[in-house]
Amino acid sequence: MQRLLILLALAALGLTATWAAAQPPAGTPAPASPVRLSAEWRDRLVAALAFHRSGDAKAAARELAAIAAAPTPITEYVLLLQAESLSRLGDAAGARQAAEKAAE
Repeated sequence: MQRLLILLALAALGLTATWAAAQPPAGTPAPASPVRLSAEWRDRLVAALAFHRSGDAKAAARELAAIAAAPTPITEYVLLLQAESLSRLGDAAGARQAAEKAAE
């Protein structure tokens, strides 16, 4: 019986230690909720991706530039797509600038 009580006490201590280790440190802010694209920006991104996939690099670059200038949560991704579109157009300087901006 005494062994059982000791084992239960050790198990409880182990679970408590495991739970405490899994908790974030005191004062850590809660994670932010995900930011979503508005319906307007989502539709514009879908259109830009359609241009990009169809090979219309000029229209894709134009739309992606507008989206990249807006405060969206995927600016870096949009800038990389814009860099690719500009590269397809032969605008190496513009492509490099968009890629560098994405890397910042």
